[in-house]
Amino acid sequence: MIALRVEDVLKAGVLITFVGIVLTTLAILLLAIKNASGRGEWGGVILIGPVPIVVGSSPKTALIVAVLALAMMLIMLFLMWSAAEGFR
Repeated sequence: MIALRVEDVLKAGVLITFVGIVLTTLAILLLAIKNASGRGEWGGVILIGPVPIVVGSSPKTALIVAVLALAMMLIMLFLMWSAAEGFR
């Protein structure tokens, strides 16, 4: 059983947020560069409660975004479960 302290979960949340900001910035820069030379693709997920709404410029990008969103949701569930186990 893995037990995490609240401080560890907080640090993980800050790290995930920082990585998300960096990846978003890089994606915007790469998209701007690609659009200068051709057509770029985009995708995103909107979460309304437990219901994901996946959008994308092509089925391939929508699938990639959906898989990434699922992976992020599983990581969040694992972190929340680990934190709850630590409080027992």
